[in-house]
Amino acid sequence: MDIAPIAPHHSLQSQVIRERKQALSRFRSSPTLLLTNLIAFKHIRALARRTITNGKLLSWSTFAKSLNYSSSSTDFSNRVGKFKSRSSNSIAGLYSEGAWNSNPSVIPNILAKHFASVSGNDNHSTSQPFSGFAGSTSNPF
Repeated sequence: MDIAPIAPHHSLQSQVIRERKQALSRFRSSPTLLLTNLIAFKHIRALARRTITNGKLLSWSTFAKSLNYSSSSTDFSNRVGKFKSRSSNSIAGLYSEGAWNSNPSVIPNILAKHFASVSGNDNHSTSQPFSGFAGSTSNPF
């Protein structure tokens, strides 16, 4: 594989996320120190946001620098999907004829049957081609 792997969460990011969760639980659990805990939580939340953003930026720049002419488009789209927090770029599937189909070789046939059924000449009137417009009683031309 020619594309650099996506960097996992660094220990600093994991630590900051853990501290953010702890600060939130302290804020929720002790109403007597509400203002102090709120301020501490907001500071740690901002630090966590900056740390995560910087980590994503570093990971993206490493990924972009690793692209070259031999990088495949499939790997590229899967990596971009992972950056967007999608596990994989998969076909969701179609529901047709009472069954759920997610097989990539069956889906084009289902779509072809559907488009053939809705675009055939049987579905169009030749006497009044624009009769489907709202409020029209005759041909507008």
